[in-house]
Amino acid sequence: MPVLADLRMGGETRKVMMWANRNAFYYTLDRKTGEFLVGTPFAKQTLAEGLDSNGRPIRVPNTSPTPEGTLVSPPISGGTNWFSPAYSPRTELFYVMAFDGEAEYYMRDVEYNEGDTFTGGGQQSVAPMDTYQSAVRAIDPTTGDIRWEYQVQLLATLSSAAASTATSTRSTRSAAKSSGTSPSARGCTRLR
Repeated sequence: MPVLADLRMGGETRKVMMWANRNAFYYTLDRKTGEFLVGTPFAKQTLAEGLDSNGRPIRVPNTSPTPEGTLVSPPISGGTNWFSPAYSPRTELFYVMAFDGEAEYYMRDVEYNEGDTFTGGGQQSVAPMDTYQSAVRAIDPTTGDIRWEYQVQLLATLSSAAASTATSTRSTRSAAKSSGTSPSARGCTRLR
């Protein structure tokens, strides 16, 4: 879900759109011109070796689905999903629920029938869901750096959003009890 804000970048105030995509990349775009400003991974991803100058993923060779299965991160559910992120003008951080999962993607030789559901493939988990990391991550939207994270139970990632107020930022699930305003908050891990 995109978040709109005015950010100081390169000595000027820019009207931006911030977005944590299911593909596990975080983006900051100029919302007036569409210019790609920032793009970095915020969750585990093995599908792209990076982003091009326009912010499009540069696909890693041999990561397309196969009949035998190809292991790729993130899974179909994404590095995040429909859960609302948040931005705090006070902390100048973007907050998102992140999931570091993976799956084997399959291609199937299935005939297309008009009007029927057609996927042409699917995915399969390779490990129990609780072996993967889930966290609220605080991202600097001017650089894409993850400033801190707060690990949460998997269920929180699958059903939580972040909220930002004038005084603090909180996960909407009780699993993330940190105020979210600094890396010294209880349970937070400074990453960069």
